[in-house]
Amino acid sequence: MKLPFTPPAVLAACLLSACVCTCAASHACADNLINSFVAGLKKDAEAGNAEAQFSLGEMFFAGHGVPQDYAEARRWYGMAAAQGHAGAQCGLGEIYAEGKGVPQDMQTAKDWFRKSCNGGDEHGCDAYRHLNASGF
Repeated sequence: MKLPFTPPAVLAACLLSACVCTCAASHACADNLINSFVAGLKKDAEAGNAEAQFSLGEMFFAGHGVPQDYAEARRWYGMAAAQGHAGAQCGLGEIYAEGKGVPQDMQTAKDWFRKSCNGGDEHGCDAYRHLNASGF
């Protein structure tokens, strides 16, 4: 249902590539750049930026640049979803549909996918139709 990459993951990969080519201590350089990127993203997210909140949700869901943590993913998705971010609403649907860090709840997943679809997220629409056709 999701893209095989997320924008923060792509940026982190680009930063990592630049580090490997330019730093003598490439792992330390990469870690510093990624940590700096995540810190900046968190600052924006904590200031209420829904796109930054969604990006952090994606990163924690997949474990890109941060340890995989479904509770943190749900927290950041929830903040963005409360602001109407369709991608975050779809992310919450996936968390509930897959039971990632929460008990699996297909009705709650369907509700989030519906909100996501109503917000224009094609993945949310596909997931909503799938659950609807499956009897949920």
